[in-house]
Amino acid sequence: MTNPGREAFFPFMPLLSFSMRPIRAQGFTLIELLLAIGIFSIVVVSFITIFLVITRVQVRQASLAEVNGQSQYLLQELQYYIG
Repeated sequence: MTNPGREAFFPFMPLLSFSMRPIRAQGFTLIELLLAIGIFSIVVVSFITIFLVITRVQVRQASLAEVNGQSQYLLQELQYYIG
């Protein structure tokens, strides 16, 4: 009997490195890029939404503070003219 050799039992061996992981070309696959873009988009949209909500609340608070200041001024003027 002849020994068929290592290649007969492990024909995929040239494709594997010493850690038994397949050797692959440098770079990313299309699926990896699409997944990264999707995750990045979700994060960016979340941050923009949070920013817009905070800005809207800040504008509302500034408006309420302005109305409050004008009301206090009006009350002071009325007290001056009445008293």
